[in-house]
Amino acid sequence: MKRIWIAWIASVLLFSIASFVNARIFAVHNILNIEFARTNETLGDCIQEISQYAPDPYHRLFLNTVVDYGYLLAYTLVIIFSVIITLDALQLKPGKWIYAFCVLPGLMDSIENAYLIATAVKGQPAISWFYVTVVRIKWAAAIPFYLLFVVVLIYGLILLFRANQTSPAPGGPAMGM
Repeated sequence: MKRIWIAWIASVLLFSIASFVNARIFAVHNILNIEFARTNETLGDCIQEISQYAPDPYHRLFLNTVVDYGYLLAYTLVIIFSVIITLDALQLKPGKWIYAFCVLPGLMDSIENAYLIATAVKGQPAISWFYVTVVRIKWAAAIPFYLLFVVVLIYGLILLFRANQTSPAPGGPAMGM
């Protein structure tokens, strides 16, 4: 299980790096508005808001979306390792279907990204009812896993605290004084 925890920590670090790059270097501050746009007109307005801090908003959207593939890979790994840790803690044997559910947010995010890249390359909004549906499925599937991540983080901190409580200090306790 120690290897799973190490893999979980590594994926959280990868997730953090991808988040930093997307938020700082290729920032699109209104990405949620872009994701939840229901019409091409709304999407176009949201993309034009990027021009307040980037000279070419479609190019910035393109760069942000390409980097988002690294982000979605990282959060998919965090999801998988969080589920493995949770199932182990509860002493449950997972069915193979659980892993399919773990990759669902990342799969939906990659479809969403394909639409956003098409928009960026064309230089005009290109969404459809399918895009709108995919975004909603992604978020509906991702939110429970974000909550699970918080639970696993707290669980890991509790385990770490308990391990430090039960291990003797170097040199052992002072006896007979």
